[in-house]
Amino acid sequence: MRSERGNNRGMATRAPKSRLSIGFYDDRERLRSTVGRLFERGFSRDQLGIVTLRKTIAALIEPATSEHTDWKLVSRLLDELLPLDSAPGLGEIVVSRGPIHRILAHQVKLPSPEVLTAPASAGTSDFASVLQQGAMALAVASETSEQQWASTRILLEHSAHPVQTHEFSLKRPG
Repeated sequence: MRSERGNNRGMATRAPKSRLSIGFYDDRERLRSTVGRLFERGFSRDQLGIVTLRKTIAALIEPATSEHTDWKLVSRLLDELLPLDSAPGLGEIVVSRGPIHRILAHQVKLPSPEVLTAPASAGTSDFASVLQQGAMALAVASETSEQQWASTRILLEHSAHPVQTHEFSLKRPG
């Protein structure tokens, strides 16, 4: 029966959408310039995260003499890497602290984490195998589909592999 306040009785509150765009970079110069472009376009540090294998981090370390502004932005993303997952033969996957870590950690807890285990299809790359090859993933969290489109276009400029996009609902705590 319909109430006087409308037909909202018993309707579940929708979980917020998370949108991720993920580019893969085989060298730090491409990563550095992509991070710089994202900042130029108004993306914030909290929207970006680096995902890589712990053993790959040494390739990201820039000499201390570097004064390149974009590299300083990348260094901030590397300041606090947190473990995400480990897989036999792959090693420890680490990710920058912040929203990207929370989104991916939520996915890893699911029975089949969409982002990390999505099988490769025509024109896409398997996330784990790309990391195994020594690539670094740059993930961008977007609040709107327009913002996701803008980040994807920037990632496509230098990504060494096809850019992945994901949209999923996060369950509210409690």
